[in-house]
Amino acid sequence: MMSKISQRQIIHNAFSLLFSGSLLL
Repeated sequence: MMSKISQRQIIHNAFSLLFSGSLLL
């Protein structure tokens, strides 16, 4: 279960970074 939560958090962080980059661009 912890693994799943970690994976989800990583995906969420990646998405957040992508969104931030898009806004900056």
